[in-house]
Amino acid sequence: MRVYRGVLTGTLALVVVAGHYGGNLTHGSKYLVENAPEFVRELLENEVARLSITNSAALNERQRHYVEKVQPLLEAKCYRCHGSDKQKGGYRLDQPELAIKAGESDHVAIKPGDPMGSNLARLILLPAEHDDVMPPAGKQGLTLEEIMTLLDWIRNGAVFAPVETNRNAAAGN
Repeated sequence: MRVYRGVLTGTLALVVVAGHYGGNLTHGSKYLVENAPEFVRELLENEVARLSITNSAALNERQRHYVEKVQPLLEAKCYRCHGSDKQKGGYRLDQPELAIKAGESDHVAIKPGDPMGSNLARLILLPAEHDDVMPPAGKQGLTLEEIMTLLDWIRNGAVFAPVETNRNAAAGN
């Protein structure tokens, strides 16, 4: 009887884990939060805001700019294809050490201090009808202000926030 209960409990745990990862694979990593009741989303947003305020007090000005302006922009427009779930073209922009590396094209995504040497800048500046423009056709494009935010950030050294801050900010997303 004990063996049966142990196997049953193990099977239940595996079903829960497989279901969660399957949902992440088919619906994206934010599917639980996106479809949660409004009060749950508000609770999570309040917790993220509290963590952001606590962490941003210790950040320097460039890191604060990243957390407040650049990271939300990258999350909204880039991470779906170039984040932890997918790395199209071999580019990943959600981790500093990977964002400054070359992708499959052998072009460096972000070259701190040199926007025109950064493949990210080249791709977001292409005409909307170009095959390689980022974000691609069918996705919401970048506004002029968003493009300038990214170019200024790269020009000023592409300073990321410490990884702990990024993890805490992403915890509720």
